[in-house]
Amino acid sequence: MIMEWELTFRVAHPSDAELLGRLNFLLIRDEGRRNPMSESELVARMQWLRSDLFAKELLPVNTGISVDALCHNSAGLAFWRSLGFQDYSLSLELE
Repeated sequence: MIMEWELTFRVAHPSDAELLGRLNFLLIRDEGRRNPMSESELVARMQWLRSDLFAKELLPVNTGISVDALCHNSAGLAFWRSLGFQDYSLSLELE
């Protein structure tokens, strides 16, 4: 089955910090990542949206984008691939 996606985006506003922190927390949990940050810590981390640095660091037009997805996250991998992202590298670790 071929799925088509229409992706739209907008520049995040400082008022989005709480929502983005919450979504980041849910993503970390859903992916099974080992990030120990709490939801409130992730919300606080999103406060960079309020800095002048954010406006200066917006991606220029035609800048490439890389995303990471855990190997066991088949739904996440399928989503990114459906948007045209292609496999580039694989990270390995030994605990």
